[in-house]
Amino acid sequence: WVVLAARSGSLRARMAERWAQRGVRVTIGAAAVGALVTAVVAAPVVLDRLLNSGAGGRGQYFTVAWRMFTDEPLLGHGPGTWAVRRVAYTEPGELDHYIPHAHDVYLQTLAELGVVGALIGLVALVPVAWLIARALGSVPAEHRRWAWCAVFATSFMALVALFDFKMNVPTALLLGALPIAWLDGASDRGIGLGSLTGSMALWVGRGATAALWVGILVAVVFLARAEMTASTHDRAVAALYSADWGEARAPAVEAYDADPDFPAYAVTRGLVASADEDWEVALEAYRFAAEIDELSQNWLGVAQALAALEAPDAEVAEAMERALRIGMEQPSVIFAAGNLYDRLGATERADELYAETLVRYPSVVADPYWSSDDLRDRIDGIVADAAERAPDRAWELALMSGDIEVARGLAAGDPISAAIV
Repeated sequence: WVVLAARSGSLRARMAERWAQRGVRVTIGAAAVGALVTAVVAAPVVLDRLLNSGAGGRGQYFTVAWRMFTDEPLLGHGPGTWAVRRVAYTEPGELDHYIPHAHDVYLQTLAELGVVGALIGLVALVPVAWLIARALGSVPAEHRRWAWCAVFATSFMALVALFDFKMNVPTALLLGALPIAWLDGASDRGIGLGSLTGSMALWVGRGATAALWVGILVAVVFLARAEMTASTHDRAVAALYSADWGEARAPAVEAYDADPDFPAYAVTRGLVASADEDWEVALEAYRFAAEIDELSQNWLGVAQALAALEAPDAEVAEAMERALRIGMEQPSVIFAAGNLYDRLGATERADELYAETLVRYPSVVADPYWSSDDLRDRIDGIVADAAERAPDRAWELALMSGDIEVARGLAAGDPISAAIV
């Protein structure tokens, strides 16, 4: 009976083990089927998310990053310059939407740091790969488990980096760094400083520590200086928002003098100089910023300063057309350019831009701006031109112009538009 009981217990254990193995297989199979079904159902949504989202379209941001890379392939344009130079590498008619990153870490790295920066990044991955490879071949099972966690974390972050930018999300970075940090702490450090012994290791360690502290000190000094300048500039911007030009003048000048190579400070300096009618300083500041970031508003500032300095009309018009290169997607820029052309006496071009403004915002036709003697005689032609450019918005233009019966007739074919009228 003892032997039988023992054999029975052993049999039950073997059966339990087989059921457990079968359960694992069933679980894996069910998970695979579930993943396949989820992939089929979610594929269209995920594809749309990857290709068409990102505040307008990742494809456009990828294209801009690639253009920047091909223009400066070796060293790139510099860290953090993708957002600053995005407009300069955007072609007319393409999406112009402010975004702080390219939604692709690899392309943005190539654009900002070039091939050299990308290779340095790959070199930095060598010790991580070494840690993982050593742990996967390690005897302790715990090491292997952490190695697989590291494989998953790095693979997941690498995949996400193709379509988004999570380098500024500490929680995501922490979860990715934890398994690597564990492997680093548990390794025997067969490479790096751990391979050195005796006095050599001591001196190398001291030198590395000294270099680290010097680097930290230099970084803190430069960061403190940059933050102090930014704080000064913030005071100028706050005063501008309150239309207190006198209060904005001193901090705007101080920030610009402290860092004249920063486009944002140059623009603020240009605004203050324009309010003071110091057009030469305004022109220098606006032009510096515009030639770096190609923002339409900065080129309008250049045009305004040139007009005030009585520069040749062709030079003023050239600056305005630079503003409209991308600015045709922005009604405020189109309208401002039309106003400047009007002041130059180029009414034909001005009317074209006014019509484009009305196409995008028909309600602007009700603004008192059109009540001046000159524009009152031209507004009917401008509205007609806008209606010809956008027939589907003709009823809105008529409604905003006060022609209710005309608007009702134009909207008759659309029940929703007719109900609005």
